Amino acid sequence: MVSSLRKLGLESAFDSTADLSGISLANDLMVSDVKHKAMIEVNEEGTVAAGVTSVRVKQKRSARSLPRPPTTFHVDHPFLFFIWDSEHKRALFMGAITKL
Repeated sequence: MVSSLRKLGLESAFDSTADLSGISLANDLMVSDVKHKAMIEVNEEGTVAAGVTSVRVKQKRSARSLPRPPTTFHVDHPFLFFIWDSEHKRALFMGAITKL
């Protein structure tokens, strides 16, 4: 989808001039990939439609920046997790780890 978005005029999100300060106070991020999947099912019982879009971001590189080492997260018991919008005080996404 990146090439399609670029053709539509969305250029700066994909390079070092990207301004993603709304999600990073350091304003050190840029979009690296965008994917969209959609599904429509029509049958005698009705219609079901669903879609999902994912946007991958990466850290802008400067001549002096070094990649951060990966963070390891060990799971040793079931738990719930949330992606939380603290400004609007609501869950954007919820998941559960139930099997280890």
